[in-house]
Amino acid sequence: MRIDTNRGFTLVELLVVIAIIAILIALLLPAVQAARDAARRTQNSNNLKQIELALQSYEDIWGAYPVLRFEGNAYSVSWSFRLLPYLEQQAMFDSHNHRRPAYDPVNSPSMRSPVSVFVNPMRRVPVADRPFDNNGGKPLVRTGGAAGDYAGNRGAPISQGGGQGVPPWSKFDPTIHGPLLDRIPVRMVAVSDGTSLTFAVGDRWIPLSGHGTKGSGESQDTTFYSDTAFFAADSPYLIGRGIEGGFPVGQLDPSGDKFGAPYGSLTAFTFFDGHVTWLSHSMSLTVYQSLSIIGDGHTISANDF
Repeated sequence: MRIDTNRGFTLVELLVVIAIIAILIALLLPAVQAARDAARRTQNSNNLKQIELALQSYEDIWGAYPVLRFEGNAYSVSWSFRLLPYLEQQAMFDSHNHRRPAYDPVNSPSMRSPVSVFVNPMRRVPVADRPFDNNGGKPLVRTGGAAGDYAGNRGAPISQGGGQGVPPWSKFDPTIHGPLLDRIPVRMVAVSDGTSLTFAVGDRWIPLSGHGTKGSGESQDTTFYSDTAFFAADSPYLIGRGIEGGFPVGQLDPSGDKFGAPYGSLTAFTFFDGHVTWLSHSMSLTVYQSLSIIGDGHTISANDF
């Protein structure tokens, strides 16, 4: 008796195998995506921790934390640019020509080179496709500026400052201001509420359109580009964020002056003692403000947030 050893799969058997594979893939994909999200979340926390270490190194050498910017024009650079030497980017920092505008081709190595530590991996990969701001108005046509996703904590509403969100030297007030201000270097000793209860830098909210309404004290029907070249400092709304408006209200919040992550209802912040905490958007506005202001004297504990 001859036995047929070349018997293949029937159509039904093949369909069953395909269905089983499809089910396994469907079961595995959420787990893979969750693992990727967890890795990006961890990387975001690591970025903020490195930024905080750089802030402390800067303060150790210069006696104060970096200002958001010293001037509000096309020649100015942001607080993040001043941290480059403390993030192993000395060559990039040294290449900048302060006598030329930030968007000038001669400054391409310094202004158009993305640095991964300043990019939130849950929002994007390091890119250099941002336009350069034009005094808070329409962005210049010139593109190619490095992107960045974090903002310094200025604490007070812009309306309580001088021009363009600048609190004058005579009006510096630790009971309303944060640690990173326009033109005002803040010393560590001024952070009297405690380093573990004052945040330095956090995820900045970027409206989905790339535009947003300005902060308090500004014309609310005026729009501006809130995601311009990260190392330039023409616009105060790009480099610093305030807390008076709370967190974004949903994914369509148009504000360009808030902290906020591109995911869910938690936003990451690095505190001056080096730890990173994810604050809930539903937390008390009073506690949120106290964590932002360097010396309001309010008594809060870790249990409050």
